[in-house]
Amino acid sequence: MTLDRAQAVQGWRCASSEPVTLDVLHGGEGDRPVFYRCRLAEGNAIPGLEAETAGADLSQTSGGAGGWRLAFGDRAEFVADLRLRDLVVMVDAGRHPVDLRGTLDHPATLSGRTHPTGTAVRATRDRGLVVPSPRSGEVQRPAAGLTGTPAGTDEVM
Repeated sequence: MTLDRAQAVQGWRCASSEPVTLDVLHGGEGDRPVFYRCRLAEGNAIPGLEAETAGADLSQTSGGAGGWRLAFGDRAEFVADLRLRDLVVMVDAGRHPVDLRGTLDHPATLSGRTHPTGTAVRATRDRGLVVPSPRSGEVQRPAAGLTGTPAGTDEVM
């Protein structure tokens, strides 16, 4: 089910040129439409995130906790002074970033170690920025006070 020319969905400004997709929730009170996804318009702010949200794909995370997933596609965005592609940002109900994943859009030197284009980057609210090294599964710690996890290891949030 889609709606055309939607302006706002649960506080998010969706692009009027793109449809808003709804799903049908089946429950004891009958079927009702619920938000599924939209393409964001200008004017959506994510505290602490420099990336331009216009054009990002917005969807609600599962579990009904009020969280959101923003996928920026192949375009490059600046985050923490790094240019990232394939950026996906998870935000909580207050729109604060909880988890961020992307890949370096260009070689970057952090704390004396150079990482090639395509190196995976992850940041979490609890752990800070993590830049795994492609060599030997080492971890680059890009700044004091931020911690890292070996490549291929997921942190529990």
